[in-house]
Amino acid sequence: MDKISYTALSGMRATMAAQTVTANNLANASTTGFRRDFSTTIAAAIHGSDNKDSRILTNETAMRADFSEGMLMTTGRSLDVALGSGNFLSVQAANGEEVYTRRGDLKIAPSGALVNGDGRPVLGTEGPITLPPAARIEIQADGGIAILPEGAPPEADMEVVAQLKLVTPDPEKLERGADTMFRLTEGQVEADPAARLASGQLEGSNVDSSEELVNLLEQARQFELQVGILTTARDLDQSSASLLRQD
Repeated sequence: MDKISYTALSGMRATMAAQTVTANNLANASTTGFRRDFSTTIAAAIHGSDNKDSRILTNETAMRADFSEGMLMTTGRSLDVALGSGNFLSVQAANGEEVYTRRGDLKIAPSGALVNGDGRPVLGTEGPITLPPAARIEIQADGGIAILPEGAPPEADMEVVAQLKLVTPDPEKLERGADTMFRLTEGQVEADPAARLASGQLEGSNVDSSEELVNLLEQARQFELQVGILTTARDLDQSSASLLRQD
């Protein structure tokens, strides 16, 4: 009965992995700019010697992100930005590496550093951005940051003091880390001068909560079915052992 048991166990493992992905999607349904994850499974045949196939198990493939766009929300806040289609904002991870996100709820830390909603330093074309005290701040469509210095008359011209590093990476070369930030699997990406953003707006998560709840229920039923198969295999083993003892 080991073939039935191992097949059921592989299915249970894959279902548990899928449940973890679905639960994470639901937890981030209201996170600004979040991209839902999805996982798929494949049939993995175990090949014996002399082309004698043993069994077919279930393996989960690498988790992938859904890069479809979320709903835009108008906030009117000058430091809120919504990235254009396919564009990402460059921020700095805890280890100092450059990572990418579509989360655009920016703010200014007490130190003057520009950070996003996760508190990660926002990168410009010249490195992490630190802004001087300003009476007004505007983020332009191309990512330029213009300020009206403190003490300047309201009619004075605003001065561009930094440029957000906006990039347009190949989605196939992006992978999400444990910190939810995206990284390139290979190569580097330069700032894209054609990338655009909309100030005063935020992009919501692209998670459909109703769909994810349905997925969670289906995965729970799948797990129960696989547990039932495992239980049946155990009962068959016990019945076989009982017959042998009677002989």
